[in-house]
Amino acid sequence: MQSHRGRHPESRSRTRPAPHLHAQFHGDALPLCGPQDCLAVSGPAIIPLIKIQVRETGYPAIYVSDRRCTIGIAGQLYLPRLLEFDGIQQSIGNASDEAHFTFGNADRVMRDLANDTDLNRASIEFSLFHVGTGIKLDLWKGEISDWEFDDGPEFRVTAPMACMS
Repeated sequence: MQSHRGRHPESRSRTRPAPHLHAQFHGDALPLCGPQDCLAVSGPAIIPLIKIQVRETGYPAIYVSDRRCTIGIAGQLYLPRLLEFDGIQQSIGNASDEAHFTFGNADRVMRDLANDTDLNRASIEFSLFHVGTGIKLDLWKGEISDWEFDDGPEFRVTAPMACMS
């Protein structure tokens, strides 16, 4: 089994400023989900949302979640690729929070993305969307410092936190 990795050479040595929280509320941004999209949810549900933006000019942002759903008035489609996430936290001081994301890659779309563009230092944003209230909380933002995939169905990304402004 061959493994592929990418790492930003300066990812471990940079000093980061203290983190800031930034909340963006969308009172009118109710999900536009049909039964085939957001999966039938009984009661309040919180949906994790990921946005990846590479640094290359003109390359579109990639929107993924743990389920297929369309969020907001503009109708942003999130595709079901997010399998796991961890390490998202808020520390005080100069400690660097490092998040880990695992995406589904059985069809090799994430591999193709890594081959098509440079994922190192791409922006990755983590938000939570509350279905019952329509509130989207932009919780965390970082830059991809490491990514990895092999012959299996998973694509793993590591990203230290960046200061949100």
